[in-house]
Amino acid sequence: MTAVAKRDCGIESWRGHDFTVSYAATAVGKTLIEIMKRPVTILSGFLGSGKTTLLNRLLKADHGLRIAVMINDFGDVNIDKDLVIGQSGDVVELSGGCLCCTIRGDLLDAARNLLTSGREFDYVIVETSGLAEPFAVAQTFLVPELEESFRLDAVVTVVDSANLEPCLESNEAPAEQIRCADLLVMNKLDLVTPDDVDRIRARLAEINGDARVLPSINGDVPAELLLDIDAHKFATVAAHHHHDHVDHGAVLSVSFAADIELDYDRFDRFLQALPDGVFRAKGTVAVYGISRRVIFHRVGGRNVLDQGASWGEQSRSCRAVFLGQDFDRERLLAQFQDCAT
Repeated sequence: MTAVAKRDCGIESWRGHDFTVSYAATAVGKTLIEIMKRPVTILSGFLGSGKTTLLNRLLKADHGLRIAVMINDFGDVNIDKDLVIGQSGDVVELSGGCLCCTIRGDLLDAARNLLTSGREFDYVIVETSGLAEPFAVAQTFLVPELEESFRLDAVVTVVDSANLEPCLESNEAPAEQIRCADLLVMNKLDLVTPDDVDRIRARLAEINGDARVLPSINGDVPAELLLDIDAHKFATVAAHHHHDHVDHGAVLSVSFAADIELDYDRFDRFLQALPDGVFRAKGTVAVYGISRRVIFHRVGGRNVLDQGASWGEQSRSCRAVFLGQDFDRERLLAQFQDCAT
């Protein structure tokens, strides 16, 4: 009879809510071949859920792993600048022996290239886009060619507790991401009430009653609860994936880029007046009279502004992207342009 070692989750409760979880130690009962495979975590979550914040915390954590992060595009994921030590082509070198590589086109080809690159890594994290289906990403690592070298460890979905319910009503992707998860991270708990927590957990259980649930504020979850936990059960995910393919055709993406400066008051009014159809926005802008970059995010109906690095000798400019449904693209761009000084 095989002895099963347990790792205490370290998070037993949050404001009186039980989140007790124990994991079986991953090496127990595994063959040497399975142990030698590199674990893969699929990091999912709807637009603005906080998965990139969680990713940055994982990369900074003291776990000793050389993590290869696979993303769609460097511009889509804000890897903390203090982690970056160099870049070569599609690969960004990070501190602690980690690296970040771009998926150009096909994920299968990107995984092949990573294996043949000669770079040393112990673990892979694939951060999906906010509208991606984790099931399709997970399937890639289960093809025989990659299964020889990789072991799918878990599909982790980050949930925006403050905006989950309106997101579920406006788009099919969040429910799909929750349904496919082995582990759910209830993020942004500082923005909801205890009654909200109970209601949200019940909603999550309706969609996926098999997934473990962990509490989080600003993506702060111990790395040992997320990495190498051997939580993936493909048969369960496949059984859940019985519905039609999620159609993202109704989601509108609008980008803006110009070498202009914005008037702060006009820009603030612009953000406050964004239509309800815009459920995600992010960008970096130059504001007249402010020497540093202004970084803005909109998730649901909540706007957040922060200061970034100084412009220095670089040309001051504005770059932004807006995602949503049923809003006037040209009107939005014109209103943004009208914020210029």
